[in-house]
Amino acid sequence: MTVWNKIQQHIDVELKKVGVDRAATIETIWVSVIKQVRKGIKERRQHLRLRQSDLADHADLKQPAISRLENSKGTGISLSTLQAVASAMDMVVIIELVPRSEAIDRLSE
Repeated sequence: MTVWNKIQQHIDVELKKVGVDRAATIETIWVSVIKQVRKGIKERRQHLRLRQSDLADHADLKQPAISRLENSKGTGISLSTLQAVASAMDMVVIIELVPRSEAIDRLSE
């Protein structure tokens, strides 16, 4: 067992003591991130006064893809789709690795 695995195992034990499931916490964070991404796309599109079909044309997608991107309850968004939509709205996708505690603080604001 690697040192990293031992650390993760220790963290899991400590989290269980206080009733926190690490996997569930990660899933909760991911769902929150995806919701914010979907909301941000829709708000930016509306700010630019674009219809979904306009954005789809600029991103070389179909309008139903934009609708699913903005309104789906699922957590699946392909990076290529996200990049195409961001580029069509003069935006960039930035992926950042931060400590979980910092991510939780950011998402709860």
